[in-house]
Amino acid sequence: MASNSPISERGRLTKHDVRMLGWRSLFNQSAMNYERMQADVWTLAMLPSLRKIYGNDKEGLAAALESNLQFINTNNYAAPLLMGLEASLEEHGEKRSTIDGLRIALFGPLAGIGDAITWFTILPIVAGITASFAKQGSILGPLVFFLVYLAKYTDCPINKLSVDRIFCLEYVILNRKSAHYKYFDEDKEL
Repeated sequence: MASNSPISERGRLTKHDVRMLGWRSLFNQSAMNYERMQADVWTLAMLPSLRKIYGNDKEGLAAALESNLQFINTNNYAAPLLMGLEASLEEHGEKRSTIDGLRIALFGPLAGIGDAITWFTILPIVAGITASFAKQGSILGPLVFFLVYLAKYTDCPINKLSVDRIFCLEYVILNRKSAHYKYFDEDKEL
């Protein structure tokens, strides 16, 4: 179910669109279900960008929405990178099979990397440092750990990683000369 709109007729995403996609990605785990995991909020986050990209092409938009509603489960800090790649490929008119293949191939490995960094690296280091404060009788230890855990757990917008995810999205979509485009030429088959 390929889109009928040529690349030149597709809408272009602005920096504001990319930032809004980043902000909407913060809610990626707010509506989980056992059938599709994060697909509902993933699609909701992508919807305004897809509407702008597809414009009046209802068939292309419907195919993109149906594709985005398939199972996906990834780390919240890695999700914006994948959303950015997907939006970039949509914007450049790549084949649906290429876009779906990229999303399916990367969501698992990105989840593993993101979980390893956040749950098995950052939080244990913070726990060790703050435990030494607590052992010395400082109330600062438990408070700092709680704030770091809360910021990680809730994807607090003031969290540095959450702000970085927006700039990561912006870089992937707005950097038109990125090296990954050479692998997604319309004339080549993967």
